Amino acid sequence: MFKIIPVLIMLGGIGAVGSYGGDAVQKVLDRVRVLVTGLEVMNIAEEVRFHYLSYGEVPGLDDHDDFAQFLQGSFAPYYGSRQPSQDLFGNDFELNYALGAEDEFLAIYSNGPNGFGDACALVNGTRQVTSKPGDVPGATGADDICVTLEHALRDTDYERKNR
Repeated sequence: MFKIIPVLIMLGGIGAVGSYGGDAVQKVLDRVRVLVTGLEVMNIAEEVRFHYLSYGEVPGLDDHDDFAQFLQGSFAPYYGSRQPSQDLFGNDFELNYALGAEDEFLAIYSNGPNGFGDACALVNGTRQVTSKPGDVPGATGADDICVTLEHALRDTDYERKNR
């Protein structure tokens, strides 16, 4: 019985492309990728929290390659052949400081479907991110996906030291 489910999904996809066109289906797939990437960013934030509680440091804060290695070591068993340091759009996940309404704060980013570091509405928290270091001039869409580490590092020495 369960073996037929992938066949039904495939047939449904073929029917959707025939009925609505490839562009509409691609938009739906991109939305699903955005949702999954948001979940991955939140999972990364929690893994950073566990690392900080265990070792007293935020991994890869000073070096992008160290952050990629941290992600590789933490998530490789769960991703199979996919690179854990990249989102579903092929962009590297980033650990960087974001500019919020009033100050800078640490956040984990995916540059989203357009691949540019343009702007991001937070997955959690209440701040609206309008820009970040390394913004690409002229990029449009504001489709970045990010999560602030304020929540993940709550009630830790990191939060108290950086207030």
